[in-house]
Amino acid sequence: TSVYESSLILSHADLVIGNDSASSHLACLCDCQLVSFFGPTVLDFGYRPWGNKVYIFENETLKCRPCGPHGHKKCPIGTHECMKSIKPEMVFSKCIHQALLPQKS
Repeated sequence: TSVYESSLILSHADLVIGNDSASSHLACLCDCQLVSFFGPTVLDFGYRPWGNKVYIFENETLKCRPCGPHGHKKCPIGTHECMKSIKPEMVFSKCIHQALLPQKS
């Protein structure tokens, strides 16, 4: 899928759920509401999705974060706690909340 094709698809979405990736940034450019996950990377790096319709899940209590500028292929502590600590119930609750916000025009 090209960037153009992806933007066409995303332009029809009311809510996008994604990780720290190009598709999350593109969703913001398409004025989508976004729920995104930051595990091994951190917002302090500065390359985060921007906008007032963005909610980021991250575990700020872990001392091992960030484990690298782009995350490591292998978890340095062997648990992947940065992602496992983001529980499905938390994400579902946030998505329900985000979906109830006023939709884009």
